[in-house]
Amino acid sequence: MSARAGPGRARLGSGERGSLSLFVVIFALSVLMLAGLVYDGGLAITARQRAADVAEEAARAGANAVDVEALRAGNVLAVDGGQACVNAAEVVRRDGDGSLESCWVDPVGQQDVHVRVHVSVRPTLLALFGFTAFQATSDASASPLQQ
Repeated sequence: MSARAGPGRARLGSGERGSLSLFVVIFALSVLMLAGLVYDGGLAITARQRAADVAEEAARAGANAVDVEALRAGNVLAVDGGQACVNAAEVVRRDGDGSLESCWVDPVGQQDVHVRVHVSVRPTLLALFGFTAFQATSDASASPLQQ
């Protein structure tokens, strides 16, 4: 015997036809978005740490540009501003992840090198939802070691 819908009985679930398909699509998009937040969020955090690492390394390289002529003349230890920024830019260029936004030597004591590095990372999964690149900027300063 088969159960058939009679004239006064509606078929079970006839008004919900296709609702499972809609649920699966929405659930799949939600899972993809969540995976994108986890993966691309990790990329953004890594980019921020990378910007800090590159900025610190560039500042140290800049601080190595001691003005040798002034030091030999018996003057106070000072950093050659032009060479310091060239050294910092070379470190950032060699790293390949970011760009050097600014570089300067403290005009008061001419011993502190300050750099600002910018890193940009494109999202992988969140790009499917229209997210643009993540931006990370970091500042660092360094001075030559005086002994």
